[in-house]
Amino acid sequence: MNSPSSISVPVTRTFTHCMLALAIFFTVMHSVCTYIHFNIGALETDDNELFWQLFDMDVEENYPTWFSSFLLLSTSMLLCLCAIKEGAKSKWRFHWMALVLGFFVLSTDEIAGLHETLNTITEASWVGPAFGIVAVLGLTFLWFLYEMPRKFAILSIIGGCDVYRRCPWF
Repeated sequence: MNSPSSISVPVTRTFTHCMLALAIFFTVMHSVCTYIHFNIGALETDDNELFWQLFDMDVEENYPTWFSSFLLLSTSMLLCLCAIKEGAKSKWRFHWMALVLGFFVLSTDEIAGLHETLNTITEASWVGPAFGIVAVLGLTFLWFLYEMPRKFAILSIIGGCDVYRRCPWF
């Protein structure tokens, strides 16, 4: 039976470098737009407002949102390959499939704005229940994380902390 440490899925360096280049590009474009908007005020006109909307990472329905959704969907697909390689009889199969489903839902939410829809149909905020779900899932995945190679476990923890740090309610 495989442990999470025996799973490897090849990702080409070209793909990784392209994704990194796009992430840097969108970050630079957002930074330039933000600087111009707040320090020069040149984006106040209707002609320049479109440029601001296309690259502002604080709004949705633009290129950075699409890119973020694409990264989440790519992660889901790579995790699906890991789940397939792991096999149906593995003790980690539910963990892999939960990760696949989780990243797919995050990708869908990024594009479709599911959490905004939840806020419009109910007076209760989605934040409290989501925090509880994340806490339970975090505890459920502790042993899975422990079984990973240290490098990947540390990187997973750093990635999770970065997502947690960006949560709007903190």
